[in-house]
Amino acid sequence: MRIRREALYEQIWRQPMTKVASKLDVSSNYLARVCDSLNVPHPPRGYWARKAAGETLAVPDLPPAKPGDPVEWVRGQAVPEHASFAEYSPPPLVRAAKPKPGSAHHPLVSAWQGSLEQASPDDLGYLWPAKRNIVDAFVTKGTLRAAAMVLNALFNELENRGHTVRLESSYKRPELDIGRIAPVIGYGTLRSWEPGRATIAIVSDIRIGLTLFEPAEHVRVRRVGADRFVRITDLPPVRRYAPQSPHETDLTRDMTTGHLALKAYSPIYDTEWSQQWPEDGPGDLVTRVGDIAAALEAAAPQIAQLAAEADQRAEAKRRAAEAEHRAWRRRERAQARAQARQRSLEELRAIATAWKEAQALRGLLEELSRRAEAMEPADKAELESRITAARALLDAEDAVERFITWRLPASTTDSEEDQDD
Repeated sequence: MRIRREALYEQIWRQPMTKVASKLDVSSNYLARVCDSLNVPHPPRGYWARKAAGETLAVPDLPPAKPGDPVEWVRGQAVPEHASFAEYSPPPLVRAAKPKPGSAHHPLVSAWQGSLEQASPDDLGYLWPAKRNIVDAFVTKGTLRAAAMVLNALFNELENRGHTVRLESSYKRPELDIGRIAPVIGYGTLRSWEPGRATIAIVSDIRIGLTLFEPAEHVRVRRVGADRFVRITDLPPVRRYAPQSPHETDLTRDMTTGHLALKAYSPIYDTEWSQQWPEDGPGDLVTRVGDIAAALEAAAPQIAQLAAEADQRAEAKRRAAEAEHRAWRRRERAQARAQARQRSLEELRAIATAWKEAQALRGLLEELSRRAEAMEPADKAELESRITAARALLDAEDAVERFITWRLPASTTDSEEDQDD
């Protein structure tokens, strides 16, 4: 269950915190911590008692979320934390001089590049860093420097326009198709990597995810060594037709392209928007960062509309789930009441049956007592002793006491219990 800060604010000012916490299956103290984390004001102690007494109390407005603040909480996960990076503080909204593309070293890019320079490549040459909380970008050693130039230029361009770039958690990152068709199986299996936090550009208060990568493609290659492959198209024309030695083999394989591609996407759950800018040639992407930033600014209203529609769908699902839960509780209570009535009726019938049997036994004992008067003294004494023992057993089974301890059926009505919902 996910709950956004707007929905949480509405619920906790509509009913007591204990009831909201019970619906979310958490304690009221834990829910208060969630409110504090999402910057959602909640009623103070004694608020509902004072309101019930007729006192008019003001309800504070929900403050807008600041950049980097969590905006939703997922039940079962830890209380969300504010994203903060001590090593990076956003620059002013307007700078006097605009740096040349790739000239200014952005701290996020510097940390990413330093991590990849120490990484070892996989079978295709991709550099997989040991860290996960770095920029969402993965390339080969041959495109590492060009990728750093693109990221520096793009991040600086966005910040020069008054936007912010940062790493943030609690946002989705859609699966990225880099163009692989036939992954390696068995020993030497290609490693996979994904960032621990999404790389987010905050454009006009709208979050847009960014991923830079080097695509791969399935092409014909020639094995010219134990682990060295060369594209057929990269061979001299006289060598493209057939292997020149017994150690060379022609086959098809995934190979990196040597070009870069940038993907922008909506990181908000239940929204589908993305746009991709592939590189037409080496160094082409860094010259288009201005157009890319403008495209992100133009897409912000569309993403905002998608996010609003996603919120409406989430709220509708939440209300439907709550209605279904209330209906389920009513069915459970009705079933419990029916079972209680059935048990009570069965016990009452058992009391009546026992009473009838006791009455029949008492009539039998009275008849035996009358017949004992006509018997010989010895036989009479024997019969009367047995009658006395039988009457003692009957007296121990008191129908009145059993009826007093009879369990009454539940008397709570549906309407009274449904008020708790």
